[in-house]
Amino acid sequence: MSSIGHPVIGLDHLAFVIASGLIALKTTRGILIPFVFVIATGIVAGIHLASLALQ
Repeated sequence: MSSIGHPVIGLDHLAFVIASGLIALKTTRGILIPFVFVIATGIVAGIHLASLALQ
């Protein structure tokens, strides 16, 4: 349930979700923006869980 409520935890999170949706509406391949965002989030979560430093 945390992942569902996460966008409304802070106004910055909610603003990002709304902005990415609006950008997706205005581009010709709009479905790619949310899709790439979800894939990138999964990759970064995997890096975090593996305790890898990106520095």
